[in-house]
Amino acid sequence: MHYSKNKNGEALLYLGLSAITLFLFLMDGQVESWVTALHKLEAVRPALEFVTSGMRFLSQEEVFLGAAVLLFAAARLLKIESPRLGRSIVAGFLFSGAAVQILKHLIGRARPSLDKGLAFIGPNIKHGYDSFPSGHTTEAFCFACMLSFYFPRYRVLFYGYAVMVALSRVEKMAHFTSDIGAGIILGLLCGKAVIWFFNRKKEKALPSAEAA
Repeated sequence: MHYSKNKNGEALLYLGLSAITLFLFLMDGQVESWVTALHKLEAVRPALEFVTSGMRFLSQEEVFLGAAVLLFAAARLLKIESPRLGRSIVAGFLFSGAAVQILKHLIGRARPSLDKGLAFIGPNIKHGYDSFPSGHTTEAFCFACMLSFYFPRYRVLFYGYAVMVALSRVEKMAHFTSDIGAGIILGLLCGKAVIWFFNRKKEKALPSAEAA
């Protein structure tokens, strides 16, 4: 009963995120012009630079991988699911990274910095034609999903951090908003897949335990 409700809820979540990503795709050009105009405003430039410099630092892959490793070390000391958590972190980093790079180069969307509009050129290995989906956003939401599973009490912190990473990619004009929308979906799917893989034996044991 609860399992069915959870599945239905997840399906609605991904459906909603897909609809939002489609809407963002229609708004990409407008949002890009807003970000460009915001960067030109002298009155807000100092505050914007202060905030975004912190966001850019936090959005670096080395930073959130380091944070994940620290959490793993803390979990090991506290004896909280440390073997599964450690394997999940490594697998999530590799799986989400590989998935997003494959999609990026198959789709071939031009980055905003190239000033090519909303151009898609298909499969390629050209520099700058790897905007969709956002890699940083994918990995950030993959980690947020996995860490929220093991540390549900801090899920707001994990997802808040992932949102900051996603927004920093738009502010930096490294991605369009629909790129981060797709990255959120892909990251969550990768995180869920890794969680399922490392906990599938435990899930199989649940029905028999409940029957008893």
